[in-house]
Amino acid sequence: MKKIIENNKKKIITFLIIFSATLIIFMPFLQKHYTTDSYNISSIGYKEYAIKNSLNDGRVLMAFIGYTADLMKIPLDMYIISLTIMALFVNCISVIFLKEWILKIKKNKNFFSELFVTIVSYFTIFNFMYIENMVFIECFVMSLSILFYILAAKKIILNKSNFMKAVVLTILGLFCYQGTISVYFVVLVLFSLLKNEKYDECRNNLTRGVLILIFGIILQFIAIRFFGKIFNMQQDRLSEFDDIAINIMYSFYYLGYILINTGYVYTKYLFIFFLSIIEILIVFKIYKEKLDNKILINTILIIIICFFSGIAISFISTTGFWSARIRFSIGATIGFLIIYLYCKTDIAFTFKKINLLIISIFAIYTLSIVINYISIMNNTLKVNLQDKLYAIEIINYIKKYENENNITVNKLAIFRGRFKDDKACYKNLNYYGATMSWSAVRTQWSIKGVLEMYSNKHFTVIEPDENDLEYYLNNVDIAIDYMCIKDTLYISYYVY
Repeated sequence: MKKIIENNKKKIITFLIIFSATLIIFMPFLQKHYTTDSYNISSIGYKEYAIKNSLNDGRVLMAFIGYTADLMKIPLDMYIISLTIMALFVNCISVIFLKEWILKIKKNKNFFSELFVTIVSYFTIFNFMYIENMVFIECFVMSLSILFYILAAKKIILNKSNFMKAVVLTILGLFCYQGTISVYFVVLVLFSLLKNEKYDECRNNLTRGVLILIFGIILQFIAIRFFGKIFNMQQDRLSEFDDIAINIMYSFYYLGYILINTGYVYTKYLFIFFLSIIEILIVFKIYKEKLDNKILINTILIIIICFFSGIAISFISTTGFWSARIRFSIGATIGFLIIYLYCKTDIAFTFKKINLLIISIFAIYTLSIVINYISIMNNTLKVNLQDKLYAIEIINYIKKYENENNITVNKLAIFRGRFKDDKACYKNLNYYGATMSWSAVRTQWSIKGVLEMYSNKHFTVIEPDENDLEYYLNNVDIAIDYMCIKDTLYISYYVY
């Protein structure tokens, strides 16, 4: 063990520095914070959540973690914070693996170039889309999936004789989380290009990777069906085979909108702005320095693969279509682009004006990501506070109703909102539009949990009575959009 530490001393020190910096950046999430899923867990418990939300989606490791938390009676806050720290830890390992792989390709290095590669690797993993992953309970398995996909791609490219390791790593990635699969395709293409400029080799690696992936997906479908039969569940996230063509057209039609709005986790048009500026500078560098035009072709190819991979998951399921967590490769586009430039040009080795300009633009881009991360995390904490105040407001309303009518309200009738006033997000906050901004009091699966959390009361969810629902719609105060009728609180949801 001592010899291993001694041989990898530099890597360990680098990792500790990166991990420490990451803990500082993510400090807002290293305290008590919730998502709509968190309130759901607090209501139905770890075990039921593990069955319905993990096993039903083929995420076996997350189900195991949930079962373990249930057996050990781990407090929810400790569970959330622990998984967040573990996710950050694994992400930093992915950064180190990516960095070392790059440095093996471009062996001529100095302190500045190594620092540059470290920063590029960091913001390729921690790209602007990735902030949404970190808010979820599943953040740890999401991080593991990215690491497994990168390692699987590496095995395919560098170790063709060790085919089974690639198969196992890909399957592990799938059984952790499928939504980050886009990184698998991009890494296969990018590092195939870096290893061998021949497109035939790149195509062969991608073909091998896809075949392995298909095998893994088949195994996962079998697992989902198996768990579905055991627990009497039906998988409803996957589209029917006949809908795939429609999903593909839908995905390409809205690709531009996805690139502009960036999963609602980054300033509108900013990603397109930075990417366009960097690509223009690349064109200028190639023209001025008379570099091989293949470099330009490959940078365009990398961008196309990043975009295509980023929407490919929506071909078989449009669940979470506007979410950032399934668009990893789109968020990592600039990072992958800079990795290619580092390996194929002198961008980090000579202080030419064009090199300094590209690096400066990239530095501004990375700074914007950090600022954006901190802003969104702090906003999430404000959303949590708003949820608490909103829930307490409703609980106080229920108590007043109970006292005035000498009745106990212990039922919830939750139904889809029918008024134009959209209450899905808190509009008085600076940031809204994505998962982290949703009002738990207006989200279908979290209403029960958030009310129970702040009332220490148990509610039973029932189907709305048609007559009572009609009375509600005719008499409710639209401004609050909830009302007690008999022993039931009627409340509408706007996120479903």
